[in-house]
Amino acid sequence: MDEYERAAAELMNILKTVDESQFVVEYPQEADKCRSLQRIMLHAVRAAYGYGNSIRRGLSLPVTVTTLPNNLEDKNGSIVYLQKALNYTAAALEDRWSMSDDEIEKVTMPTPWGTTYTLEQMLEHAIVHILRHRRQIERLLQTGH
Repeated sequence: MDEYERAAAELMNILKTVDESQFVVEYPQEADKCRSLQRIMLHAVRAAYGYGNSIRRGLSLPVTVTTLPNNLEDKNGSIVYLQKALNYTAAALEDRWSMSDDEIEKVTMPTPWGTTYTLEQMLEHAIVHILRHRRQIERLLQTGH
């Protein structure tokens, strides 16, 4: 979770440097769900909640966030939503920080892409997803494509 939060903090720090006008610029070469920083962040936030919900199901905890945002109006809103998604995931892990490797491996969850992940694999996937889109945003801001 620490690494997930660190990756997200790096992404949020980049967003803080972006003008609102840059947040909505469309990059036609990108996939539709990632055509602008705004859309990338919507995708990242929705995915973060999805990972949190998967983890909650794997831990037999209630899924309390079922309505995901359909639009992020501005960069600050995207930062707030991403932080809320991280807090939601961290709350699922409260009182579980001392789980053994064996206990972690026993927590499994199906993924929307058709495989089964352990708790560790889902957190690793969540981290890499943030890193991937952070790098995508960096590239778009540096080169415009």
